[in-house]
Parts: sequence; C-alpha cells; structure tokens
Amino acid sequence: MITKILILLVLLCTSFAFSAAEVALYSARSSGVRPRGKLYSRMLESPQLLLSTILISNAMSVFALTLIGASLAVDTAVALRINRTFSLAIEVVVVSGVLIIAADAVPKILAARRPDAVLTFMLPLVVVLLVLESPLVFPLKGILTRLTARKRGATIKIDDKGLKSLAQVAGSAGVIDLEEAEVLRKISYLGDKNVRGTMTPRTEIRSIAADISFNEAVDAFRKTEHSRMPVYSELPENVVGMLYARDVLPYLKNKSAQRRFDVRTIMRIPVFVPETQSIEKLLDTFRANRVHAAIAVDEFGGLAGLVTLSDVVREIFGAGGVLPREGSRILNLRDGSYIMKGGTKLEEVAAAIGGFEFEFQPDDSISSLLISRNGSVPRVGKKIEIGRCLFEIEQATPKTILQVRLRRPNPSTVEKNE
Repeated sequence: MITKILILLVLLCTSFAFSAAEVALYSARSSGVRPRGKLYSRMLESPQLLLSTILISNAMSVFALTLIGASLAVDTAVALRINRTFSLAIEVVVVSGVLIIAADAVPKILAARRPDAVLTFMLPLVVVLLVLESPLVFPLKGILTRLTARKRGATIKIDDKGLKSLAQVAGSAGVIDLEEAEVLRKISYLGDKNVRGTMTPRTEIRSIAADISFNEAVDAFRKTEHSRMPVYSELPENVVGMLYARDVLPYLKNKSAQRRFDVRTIMRIPVFVPETQSIEKLLDTFRANRVHAAIAVDEFGGLAGLVTLSDVVREIFGAGGVLPREGSRILNLRDGSYIMKGGTKLEEVAAAIGGFEFEFQPDDSISSLLISRNGSVPRVGKKIEIGRCLFEIEQATPKTILQVRLRRPNPSTVEKNE
C-alpha cells in the first residue's frame, strides 16, 4: 500500500508539471519569452507538437493516477472491511478534488507568473517524451492542425441588429465593460447616422483661396492648427481641392521654391460625399479613396460641410476618443473654466464637464444653443446663464459664435435666460 501511495504522489507531481508546462507554453508565445538554446527555440516554433506531447503525457498521468487510486481504494476497503462501492465513491471524490486543485488550478496560476522558469525546467523532459510518444503525438498534431485551419478559415457574419443585441447582452452579463458595450452600440448605429450630424458645418470651415502665397498658407495652417484645409476658387463655396500641411513643408527651406509656390500644383483632388450618406458608407469611401477627409454637399450640390475621420472616431468613442477633433478642442483652465469652439457638440461638452442640469439635444452645438436662448447671435462679452452654467462669448461674427468660455458657478449679476 505504501508503494501505491508513493506512485500516486509521483503521478500527481507529474500531472502538476505537465499542467504548468501547458500554460507556460501559451504564456511564453504571447509574451515573447524564449528559453536558452537553439533546440528549444526551434521547438517553440512548433507549438502544436509540444502541446500534443504535453496533453498526451498529462492524460496518461491522470489515467494512471485514477487506476492506482481505485486500486488503493479497494485495498483500503478490504483492510477496513467496508463496502467496496462506498470506498470507490470516496476515491472518485477525493481524486477529482486533488486533480482540480493540485494538478490543474495551482500549477496553471504559478506557471502564468513565471513561464520562463517553467519552460526552462520542462522543455528537456518534453523533448524526450516527444521522441518516445511520437506514434501518438504526430497524429494528434495533425488533428489539431486541421481543427485550427478550419477555425481560421471560418468567418462569422453579424448584422447591425445582431451587434446591438450582442452589445446589450454582453454588457448586462458583465462579459465586457459598460463603456465597451456603449462603443459597440454606437458602432451598430453607424448605418443609421448620416454625415450631416457628424460634419463641421459650412459656416465653421476654415478654408484658403487657391491664389494665396506661401507665407499666407503657412499662417493659415499655424492659426487653425489643422493638418489639411479645403481650397476654394473665387468663392468659399466653390471647393476645388484639399491642401495638406505636409505638402507645404518641403518649401520651408527653399526660398526660390517659395516664390514659385502655387497651391493649385500641390493641392489634392477633393472627395465629395452627400450629407445624407451614412457614416458606414462614408468609412467605405475613406477606405476606397485612401483619404481621411471629404467635402459634404447638399441635395443641390452646394457646400454643406467638412467631415473627417476624426469626427467619425469622436462619434464612436466620444470626447475621449483616440483621435482629437481638429479645431474643436475643449480646454480646461486652472481657474476651473472651459474654453471651447462654437461648433463643439453639446454631447462632447457634457462629457467634459460632467453633465448639464438642463435638457439638450446631443447633436446641437454650443453656438446653436446660445443663439437659440439669446434670440440672436450674441455680441462678444455677452454672458448667458443656463441652469448652473455661465457661458461667456469670447469670439463671434455677425452670423455665428466662434469661441465660448464656460464657468460652472452662478454669479448673481448675470443676464439669465432660461
């Protein structure tokens, strides 16, 4: 009986080692860990061979451990004169618990923390077992290869409705974070949203004339901080091209080239899209033309606005998206106030300041809100209080608001518009 107990302990340690090696193999491949030695490095290039060897060896260890455990249970039943069936039932419960804890959970947790040490220790043994078990390893490796190939070749198609349901179910079940579920939900609605609700409107576009000089072009890019600007001929509504800042840079160190500078020779052909086009089709247009910006036109072919990839990213990820929207940044000053462009969407402002105390349309801009509350375009210096937000007009034209300062406190001497 003592011999069988010793064999059980050896088999348990063996299963422990193989379970740890399995996790270490996956962890090493994902983290780039490489043990020393050319042979071992080559072996890691064939993970399916190693995995097949580990799985077969571990299965043999567990099978042998179960048999020895059953034999030990029968011997115990005979020695103590108890029912053999009862003894075998106890053996199944005990062995299963030991295997789950000592031969599965614990070794995998330890191996995930130190995959390099586990691989360095186990690879020599696995290589030897690979040679001994080759009649079983290679057929299993072929099966794994076929299964993996089928999985990679398979494609899963999901429509907008399915994506919406997936986002709702996964978010509710806690499979993904609520923020990730919200991103999925917004992506599913890209087919329903159009360019009009995402673009920078025509009145807020900063464009340049086709006949400007080099210095004027550089000043325009410096003031607007844009990477690209529409080019117009005669009238701003007549867009004839797109000028990129990177195309102007080569002229900086060449004085003679600056004198011959002509926007028409370096501007790029603009891409036009209808303002009613969906965001989903807009992304296809960007991809097909290899551009990040397009001119939106209305039903009569007139200029409606400018839409960029940054606008689409912001539509999906919100104000904290991966790409900042050009010309529409919100600056948080040390005194607690915020400065923003007039075209900044209310949804973006609400996300930046922690929400509004009044109802608003997310797609409306700060400019449209203040003009609506004031009844006309407010003059520079005008202060308008809505809820607990105090808006001060810093820059404006006779037609629209260009820049606004927002403060949260409620001064007593303010013209109130609610």
